[in-house]
Amino acid sequence: MNTIAPPTTSDQFVMLTDLLKHEDNLISLRTNWTLAVQALLFSAFASTVGLFEKFVFSTPTKTPIHAALFLLCGMGLLSCVAAFAGVQSAESQQVRLREWWEKTLPEADASRYPPLYPIDSIRSRLRASKYFIVLAAVWVTIFLIVCSSQELVIRSGAK
Repeated sequence: MNTIAPPTTSDQFVMLTDLLKHEDNLISLRTNWTLAVQALLFSAFASTVGLFEKFVFSTPTKTPIHAALFLLCGMGLLSCVAAFAGVQSAESQQVRLREWWEKTLPEADASRYPPLYPIDSIRSRLRASKYFIVLAAVWVTIFLIVCSSQELVIRSGAK
C-alpha cells in the first residue's frame, strides 16, 4: 500500500509561489483584455458621436445614434463589472493564499523563506480591481450625459 508523504515546507512554498504567480497571471490577462475592449468601445463611442455631425434627423429627440451610444455605454459598463468580478476573485485568492502560508509556516522555518509581498493599506487601494470601478464610473457619467442631451452636436456644421 502506497502512502503519500505530506509535502515539506519547501514543497509548500514552491506550490504557494506557483499559485500566486498563476493568480497574478490571471489578473494581468483579465486587465489587459478588458483595457483592449475598453479602448475599442471608447473609439466606437467617439466615432458614433461623430455621426451626429453628418446626419440631420427630422426630430431633435432621441435618434438611432443615441441608441447606439446607449448600447456602447452598456457594453462598457458590463465589461467593467465582469472584469471587476474576475480580478477581484483572483485578488481574494491571493489574500487567502498569503493567510494560509502565514498560518502554516512554522516559526523555526520563517527565516529560511523570503517574505511575500505585503498587502498594506496603500497597496490594497491600488489593486487592479479598483481601476475597473473608475472605468465603470466613466461609462455611467457618459451614459448620463447622453441621456440628458437632446442633441449631440460637435460642431454647428449642420444646416
